[in-house]
Amino acid sequence: MGCGCSHAKNLVDTPVACAQRSRRASIEVPTLYDLGALLGSGTFAKTYKGKRRTDGFDVAVKVILKKHPNYKATLVEREIDIMSRIQCPRCVSLMDVIETPTAIYLVEELCTGGELFERLIQLGHISEKDAAVIIKQVIEGIAYLHSKEIVHRDIKPENLLMMSSNSKSMQYNMVKITDFGLSSLKHQEDDSMTTACGTPEYMAPEMIHCALIKDKKRRAGQGYGEAVDIWAIGVILYIMICGYPPFFHENRAVMLFNIQHGCYNFNSDEWRGISKRTKEFVSLLLTVDPKFRPTASQLLRHPYITNIKTLDTRNLNSTAKLSMYMETRRSRKALNAVRAVKRMEILVQHPSPSFKETREITRLQMIDRLKLIQSDINIESDIHIGELNIM
Repeated sequence: MGCGCSHAKNLVDTPVACAQRSRRASIEVPTLYDLGALLGSGTFAKTYKGKRRTDGFDVAVKVILKKHPNYKATLVEREIDIMSRIQCPRCVSLMDVIETPTAIYLVEELCTGGELFERLIQLGHISEKDAAVIIKQVIEGIAYLHSKEIVHRDIKPENLLMMSSNSKSMQYNMVKITDFGLSSLKHQEDDSMTTACGTPEYMAPEMIHCALIKDKKRRAGQGYGEAVDIWAIGVILYIMICGYPPFFHENRAVMLFNIQHGCYNFNSDEWRGISKRTKEFVSLLLTVDPKFRPTASQLLRHPYITNIKTLDTRNLNSTAKLSMYMETRRSRKALNAVRAVKRMEILVQHPSPSFKETREITRLQMIDRLKLIQSDINIESDIHIGELNIM
């Protein structure tokens, strides 16, 4: 798979789009864009394929209904603010914003190639070199975002889209980062960089640690930074190589423990024959202590990225397991990942040890602690009390 860009510093602002904020009467929306097929649904929004009437240009239109019970104006405003700052070929662009009394329409760049993992499953082939080419593009996008002081906070396979479905197009192998609904600015004045969000399987240890702290003042001094995006990239690379995640466990408390302590390995058959370079790079991304996790800019100078051409091109035969993993994710959507950690964060009644201390306590002590936390979480939470009975 190819990469159209060699370094984040070359990702200059492009003329694809510059978001124009406007307030128009609702009757004007269909006169500006024709809405077509539903592309996807979120918590309080639906995205449709659209066509700009003036020139027939294909777009994606995200429709956010203000009457939806989960609608929060401040979050939408933050998403618009952040997307308006982004002009990078590795990120989906915001092209227009239309606000009416009943809804907000975010007109975005359309990606027709589907989700990254779905493309890999469709092709039935991925090599170490392919994985490196893909991950380089993601790191380039993250390096750009971090240079703008934007932390994505929800890097996962579903938020990595392929630009084109046309195998003959130069954009066929282009990866785009999307969905900035949970993104935040590094120096945001609110508490967004101290709250847990995203999908537990891709959460960094320091984000989970913040979720375990009840006291807001104490949590404010324990916030996380842009390194959470780097961790998530490491999880994605691990999955591409072997077809399954590094920390997954049916018992969610065990999974959280594994993440906090970096409990993963390369001992399975899928990792035999994988180069030392690839393993070392994965381990670098999955460094538990964020202070020692490299930045995106540093990663782009790493030999694993600068010498991609020398990586093995043999098929890793991981797409069958990857397909099973994605099917499992789809079937577990009822276990809403964001609500699980958010409820844990809000309802926890037991003080949390410091980040350094959590690395020094035993596994059973951590599991016991997570059991105590779970006892205070509503039974409707995604992490059910029954899941924690592992003894």
